[in-house]
Amino acid sequence: MNRSASNVPADALAGNPGNPTGEAGRAMLERMNESHGELTEWALGFVEFQNGYEALDVGCGGGATMQRIARRYAGGHVHGIDHSKEAVALARKTNQKTIEAGRMTVRRASVERLPFDSGSIDMAVSVESLYFWPRPDAGLGEICRVLRQGGQLVIALEAYENGNLPENVQANAQQFGLFMPTMGELRCLLREAGFDSVDICTQPNTLWLAAIATK
Repeated sequence: MNRSASNVPADALAGNPGNPTGEAGRAMLERMNESHGELTEWALGFVEFQNGYEALDVGCGGGATMQRIARRYAGGHVHGIDHSKEAVALARKTNQKTIEAGRMTVRRASVERLPFDSGSIDMAVSVESLYFWPRPDAGLGEICRVLRQGGQLVIALEAYENGNLPENVQANAQQFGLFMPTMGELRCLLREAGFDSVDICTQPNTLWLAAIATK
């Protein structure tokens, strides 16, 4: 969601951002496809893509992040998972040609039970979805499981707890039960999930955060 931090999460006003459903959910996902773009491009810039990578978008929403990943390298396969039926349907529609070409797969699944073999994924991305995971520790552990040794996870958030969040961000976080970690909390969670190294980057004059964790 490429919005100022003071509006996080504005998309929530049109429905449940944790599980978009129905017409309001589809409209929300379409907005997110556009509004998450700048944050996503910034976060993906921390990853060195290689041909043949098996990539995974966790909480793929409407599929725009998968599209951006596919544009960054010529080979390999991009997988997307989301627990929302509406998200899976829109992600498939957004990426229909790439799916038909055999370069993408979109499935309905939970971050806590990923439908992949251990060590089968080269890199994983999560853009603006960590907020909604019921058990962030379990989700991060599961991502670590499916990554190969040396594989990377990139988590992109447009807002994190810094002790001085705008009041409306705090109100939205409370209303929708969003998980808003501090940098330290996120670093600890990633290390406890099994990642060997964690780098955290922020963007000046924003609340943007990108965590790059290597297994």
